[in-house]
Amino acid sequence: MCADRYFDYLERIKALVEARETGVYADSTDEHTQQLIGSAVVQALVGPEFKTSKLGQAKAINFIARLPDWISPATKRGAISLVGGLYGLSLGERCVYSMITLNIVVFGLWRIPRLLPTMVRHFLHQPHSGKAYTMLTSMFSHATPVHLFLNMMSLWATGILVTDVVPEEHFIAMYLSAGVIS
Repeated sequence: MCADRYFDYLERIKALVEARETGVYADSTDEHTQQLIGSAVVQALVGPEFKTSKLGQAKAINFIARLPDWISPATKRGAISLVGGLYGLSLGERCVYSMITLNIVVFGLWRIPRLLPTMVRHFLHQPHSGKAYTMLTSMFSHATPVHLFLNMMSLWATGILVTDVVPEEHFIAMYLSAGVIS
């Protein structure tokens, strides 16, 4: 009995590892994916020759295709192209690019005058404020475009290499720990 549960557990782990490497999960059946991509709304945007085997990509494309009509087809095609590019990346690359995007968004928010009081309150660490979470959120704040650029180049260069060796969760933990410590 215990041996059966152990082998079932090993099989599930193998399936998860394989799914992680290929991007194709057990619930991503070909017919469900093709049903999402085969709808008339999606076909009008991507054309009948478009194929994908990834359920997540199919769901994202289906969502984009069903956005309101006031969003132009060209904008929707651009978003679909971006989704295709993102699903072409490894999990590690997506993790690193997501972190870079988050840093850029926070940098942009600092440039909006109306948000300055909120940004100072939540993204600037002041030891006597009693807000411990600002130790974490302040690591996404950058003073100048050069500061942001150099930090993101370092994150990109090291992040892509490190995520090939360690799981993304460990890389994120290391990144956040280093940011809090600094």
